[in-house]
Amino acid sequence: MWAFALPALPGAASTAWAALVVAIVLFSLAEILLGPALSELSVSLTPQAAGGFTQGLYQFSWAVGMVAAPALFTALLEAGPLLPWGVEAAACLIAVLAAPALKAPNRHRRRNPR
Repeated sequence: MWAFALPALPGAASTAWAALVVAIVLFSLAEILLGPALSELSVSLTPQAAGGFTQGLYQFSWAVGMVAAPALFTALLEAGPLLPWGVEAAACLIAVLAAPALKAPNRHRRRNPR
């Protein structure tokens, strides 16, 4: 959060840009590492007969997010500058509260040979 206020300080704009570049690089590296791992995880936890359906559903969920998020958050931002942050905080809180209700995978199950 401090990086957003940093350019307002005299002579601190270059520091803010450096922090922004570092954050973008780290986020990009995390996405590069996470993408293949999530795809492999969804394949390895799926019964072989349902593999195509599960992969389709996995890709569809990402596509819906990429299509809906810009429209949703543009409308929220237009309604108020803090509204998108409130919606994000509420979504995270709901996810944290709902996570324990998810059934843990059976640890004794063999992985699908692929």
